[in-house]
Amino acid sequence: MSSRRQAQNRVKSTPVTVTIDKQLLDWLEYHLEVRTFANRSHAVNQAIGFLKWTLETKPQAFYGERPVRQLQPARQPQPDTNQNQPR
Repeated sequence: MSSRRQAQNRVKSTPVTVTIDKQLLDWLEYHLEVRTFANRSHAVNQAIGFLKWTLETKPQAFYGERPVRQLQPARQPQPDTNQNQPR
C-alpha cells in the first residue's frame, strides 16, 4: 500500500477509547505477538467490520434462530355472576 493511501486511511479514522474484558485483551495481545493483526486498531476494525457484515447479511448467524411465538387469543371478560355485590 502506498504511503499516500495510508495517509488517506488515517484521515478516515477516528480515535476512540474502549474498555474490554481482561480475557479478550490477553487474547488480543497474543494475536499481536504472533502477528495475526498489525496492531490493536487493526484487530478492532476487523472484528467490528466482520460483526457489521454478519448483522447485515446473515443476522440469524449472530442472533440464532428465533422460535416463532404463537399469540394466544385475548381472554374475554367473564360476566359478573356474584349477585351479592351491588354494582
